[in-house]
Amino acid sequence: MNFKVSFIAERKQQGFTLIQLMAVVAIVGIMFQVGSALFADVVHRKVVRSTALQLEKRIGFIVQQSKGRGEAMAICAGQSTNCNTNDWSLGYVTVTTNPVSDTPGKVEVVHRVEALDPVVNILSNRQKLVFLPGGFLESNTDEAFYVCPIHRAQFSYKITVSASGLVDFEELKGEMKCDQISV
Repeated sequence: MNFKVSFIAERKQQGFTLIQLMAVVAIVGIMFQVGSALFADVVHRKVVRSTALQLEKRIGFIVQQSKGRGEAMAICAGQSTNCNTNDWSLGYVTVTTNPVSDTPGKVEVVHRVEALDPVVNILSNRQKLVFLPGGFLESNTDEAFYVCPIHRAQFSYKITVSASGLVDFEELKGEMKCDQISV
C-alpha cells in the first residue's frame, strides 16, 4: 500500500493567500472611505436641521413672550445686546428692548445661543428683528432667515417671519448654495 501518496494528495490549503488578503483589505478600505463620507454628510445634515429648528423655535418663543409680557423683544445677531453686528455665525441673543431706544442698559437678556457649529451658516438681511408687544414685527414686512451648510447645495432651510408674527419653516429644494442666496 502507498499511504504516503494518498496523504499528500488529500492535503488542503488552510488560511488566505497574500493576494486574497490584499484584496480584502483594499475592499474594506474603499468601503470605509465611502461610509465615512456618508456618515459625515448625515451628521452635517442633522446639525444644520437642528440649528434651523432651534432658530425657528426661538423666534416662536419671542413672538409668544412679546405677547405675554406685553413688551417688545428682539433677536439679535452676535452676542451684543445693542445688536450692532450682522454676523449670525457668532450666535444670537434674545433680549427685551425698547424699539425707540436700543440703549444697552435698558435691555434684559432672555436667551443666548453662542457660536454656531462651523458647518452651519445663517443668513439674514437684518442684524435684529424687533417684535412689538402684540407679537408683530416692528418692520411691518416679512423677514427671512436662511440656515444652510457652508459647502453644500442641499439641505438648506428657510425660516420666514410674517409681519403678523407667524413663523414658517421650509426645506429648500434644489441646488442653491448659501453664497447664492441674496438676502
